[in-house]
Amino acid sequence: MDEANNAQSSLLVVGLVYIKDVDMKVPWKLRITSPNALAIKNDTEREEREASIRASWEHGQSGRAMRAKRTRDKYLKARKENPETRHSAINQKIDWQKVTEDREAKLQEFNQYRERVEREREQQRLRTIDRMQTVSVEFEQLRREYAQLQSEEAKKREVFVRVKEEDKPSLKGSRKVK
Repeated sequence: MDEANNAQSSLLVVGLVYIKDVDMKVPWKLRITSPNALAIKNDTEREEREASIRASWEHGQSGRAMRAKRTRDKYLKARKENPETRHSAINQKIDWQKVTEDREAKLQEFNQYRERVEREREQQRLRTIDRMQTVSVEFEQLRREYAQLQSEEAKKREVFVRVKEEDKPSLKGSRKVK
């Protein structure tokens, strides 16, 4: 048993993790045991991926990094010279009269739009009602014509049946002679 333990590599890692959201430090221990030799190194995959993305940006827009650095330096210099620049939007005086006028203009524009839409909907509703009435009148006219045709057909059948019965020879008086 001692030989097996001696053949294995063992590593104890102790650290402290700072959790920013809850503002506390969490201690931890990690014990790794392996029959093979162990090596610990930094994982650079994330940094390599970010460097690759930056390189692709530079490839797409040559000189981009240089322009970005100049812009940032210019911003930092302006901020150092005048600390108020970072709050310039906040420190501006608000023209409440202009804000109120803009709001009222937008409200009036919206109300005009709403009234126009309501008028168009009412016109469409009236056109639909008018069309329905026209269709209803046309349907009623067709129904009357159909009823009249049925009546005429019934009269024609009556006449046909009467004529057919009148044309039948009387069977009482006629006998065949052999």
